[in-house]
Amino acid sequence: MNVQLGTSLPVATTADQFPVFVAGMDDPIKPVQDKLTPDGRVKYSTGALLRVARKDGTVATDKTASVHVINPPNEPFSFGTIYRAEGLVWVQPYMTGMDRLALSITVENLVPMPAAAVSAPARKSADA
Repeated sequence: MNVQLGTSLPVATTADQFPVFVAGMDDPIKPVQDKLTPDGRVKYSTGALLRVARKDGTVATDKTASVHVINPPNEPFSFGTIYRAEGLVWVQPYMTGMDRLALSITVENLVPMPAAAVSAPARKSADA
């Protein structure tokens, strides 16, 4: 039996298994030309910044990650509003032109988090 041993990319998962949180930036939502989702759907650029939880409990934005959505809202993702992914998620690592690892993340939906559910990120003090 001839078996191809290799990792299949992009990684397909769900928002329950791979939570994705982004910060809206009021950027226009535009279809991504010539790049469909793995299941053949159109995806849209969000301009939102990926929020990454660090081991020390702080939250940072990752400007090298691109986050796309399949079912975009009619208006841009509001500046400063935190959104969470729902549904399917695809994660594709890639190398940038500067030889850095980056992520291209595609989600089915991004929904706003209730303000009460969002707390300010912990910050390291200068004395720490």
